[in-house]
Amino acid sequence: MEQYFEIAGRFFHAPKSVKCEHMICHKYLDMNQRTNGYLGSGQEILESKNLHEVREAYDITSLDSVFPDKHLPEFRQAISELVPKLCKLSHRLLRCLAKALGLDDEYFIRCHTMMCQGSDKNATTFRTLYYPSLADSAIKAGVERCGRHSDYGTFTLLFQDDIGGLEIFSGGEWVAATPIPGTVLVNVGDLLQFWTADRYLATIHRVRVPEEEIRRRSARQSLAFFVHPDNDVMVSPLNGSKNHSPISALAHLNLRYSQTYKY
Repeated sequence: MEQYFEIAGRFFHAPKSVKCEHMICHKYLDMNQRTNGYLGSGQEILESKNLHEVREAYDITSLDSVFPDKHLPEFRQAISELVPKLCKLSHRLLRCLAKALGLDDEYFIRCHTMMCQGSDKNATTFRTLYYPSLADSAIKAGVERCGRHSDYGTFTLLFQDDIGGLEIFSGGEWVAATPIPGTVLVNVGDLLQFWTADRYLATIHRVRVPEEEIRRRSARQSLAFFVHPDNDVMVSPLNGSKNHSPISALAHLNLRYSQTYKY
């Protein structure tokens, strides 16, 4: 993962003009154009009270997506090697979930058949995140690295560097999710909470601006693999309860997008 972060870092250190060649815009009508490419700092606001959230990202929903091949051909190669491994790990977790819930082992696999085959079929996203270093002048009221939120899909596989800053809301308080080398952090998403009628609660999390000056002045990198059901899958409580109304995976995603993007 360190090698991947090094490659990804080269893209985020490129001139703004290069990065903006691959800018995502949610005004595009084509679903894949709206969900693949570069997001600049401040384009997403995940917590409404924040004025600005200081991070950049590059999103991929298919290996046929937009890549900065002209400037960084090794970026595509690195992602192409990681995506099949992450899909395989996700399938293992989906089978474990089904077994834990007393379902047919393949129940959730059948709901996630189109992962990484394009957001017009399934919104599973390989997201590379970059949090720039922060000078003291940039740290004002209403500025965070990533606001309080839950992820939108089934679950998320998260890989962090060693800078830290991620916090999980648990038991009524914020707990630091201190990076542990060689581990994968798994966040429960909204749709898994809906499916399980709140047995598994969506993980509320945020990324704070570090208090220590040395960490504020260090960039932070992470990789999030957001696992989503196929767009047409209807999600409702498996136990038949009325905790959550039925909703399609795509409808829930579009609702959350409308609350998040500021362009």
